[in-house]
Amino acid sequence: MNNIEVIVSLSDNKILESEHLYANGFFDSAYYLAGYAVELLLKARICKTLNIDNFYDFGNRDRFINEDNILKPYKVHNFVQLFV
Repeated sequence: MNNIEVIVSLSDNKILESEHLYANGFFDSAYYLAGYAVELLLKARICKTLNIDNFYDFGNRDRFINEDNILKPYKVHNFVQLFV
């Protein structure tokens, strides 16, 4: 998962998978994957907003003076925290 395009593509794939699961009666798994797709899109948007090429490349820390306070809240799986 290097860049915005890859993250969006993964999200698209998760939506397709969730549609197949839903059509075959696997509702819980379908909703889970759909939620994960939304999470991926939120992270792609974070990349775009913060002008980050690679959301998961934590080795390039020179971009932000106080990166931990900027990026740490986004390294979660909590929708409420991602929306804030």
